[in-house]
Amino acid sequence: MVADEVRIHAVIEAPWFDGSPPWPWPIAAVPAFRHFPIYGDMTLEETGSLIAALTDPLELNPGHSVLDILRQLSELEYFGLRGGLAVSAGQQFVVRPGCCSGLEEWREWCAIRDGQSPWMGHDPTPWCQFLNDGVVRFWSSGGYTQDEIEPHVDLAMGGVIESLEMVHADLKAVLGGLRNWLSNVGYADAESLLIKFDRSFAISTARPAY
Repeated sequence: MVADEVRIHAVIEAPWFDGSPPWPWPIAAVPAFRHFPIYGDMTLEETGSLIAALTDPLELNPGHSVLDILRQLSELEYFGLRGGLAVSAGQQFVVRPGCCSGLEEWREWCAIRDGQSPWMGHDPTPWCQFLNDGVVRFWSSGGYTQDEIEPHVDLAMGGVIESLEMVHADLKAVLGGLRNWLSNVGYADAESLLIKFDRSFAISTARPAY
């Protein structure tokens, strides 16, 4: 099993707004831009934050109804979410996604199984180092030049693989949470939105090229 103190998580950035929130539904009390994990048992407020983050390309202003926002969301070609994968030790994220990293790229971490460090964002630039004893060391920055910039966290390759499988399971469970949230607000075309979410974040299959 993956050790309780070290694990890889799917995370997204909490949505930002100026003044009054443009989303007429409750969101989690997480400061804007802070990473928070997503998983199957999220609260309605946490799921509301995820939906709010999806609407970033819409550049919403206050006054739209829930169903109108969801209709606009359904018209997007695909979804993106700032964030990606993060590595925690205990209750603290030690390695976080860098700027311009998105959750839609999470499958790139599967390259770790082949001894390759995936692109994990910049500013900071996290990266992976492969030690001789089968341990993967995740550095929080220094990826451009492979500088060993602290902090770092270690996880055995077997733990990395199992933890990525747990991420995949979490993302599958998120779909169920989204379905419940959409049902609660009475959105009639929930399935098409869920299918787009599934494809955009490569949950059931590898992400298509757009």
